[in-house]
Amino acid sequence: MTDRFVCLRCGQVVDAQATVCPRCGTAFSAAAPSPVAGGMPGMLPSYSVGGPATPMRGRSAPSHTLRNVLILITIAAVVLAILFLVPISHPFSDQLTGNDVFPGGHLLYFPGNAPVSLSWSVSGSGGPVEASLWGIPNGEIYSANGSSGSFSFTANGNPYAFEFTTHSSADVSVNLQGTYSTPIL
Repeated sequence: MTDRFVCLRCGQVVDAQATVCPRCGTAFSAAAPSPVAGGMPGMLPSYSVGGPATPMRGRSAPSHTLRNVLILITIAAVVLAILFLVPISHPFSDQLTGNDVFPGGHLLYFPGNAPVSLSWSVSGSGGPVEASLWGIPNGEIYSANGSSGSFSFTANGNPYAFEFTTHSSADVSVNLQGTYSTPIL
């Protein structure tokens, strides 16, 4: 069995007597064997080569480009999903006084498909009121007779009119408050 070595430059297995690598042309000096490598300088011994010389090809480092692109796409998809799906709550409130909002009503605007929660309460000595919410042009959505109330609905993007009427001569104030939710984008 002939001693063989691996060229450090290209990885080609060469015979120990070779002075030049047949693949890359690297010249080997005929100097004394290196005590570290156990052979000629520039060459490492191949300890278990038994058959014909086969080039030893080193594996190139795996490309991380595809993995990095997939990670960026995943991050972008998660961010967009959060922006489109996570609802943000928008509070609103107003105080309506007297019968001056009737018959036109106090106009409220909500984006389409927004879940809306609305509550109202009477303050002052005016007593109970007749309160209603009208969808324009859809008609009445809510109606109640009392000193307070609350309800929920899904907005359709059209304006709404909140109306109240009192049968008292005293000043009446109605506090209107609620929230509606929309996605960030």
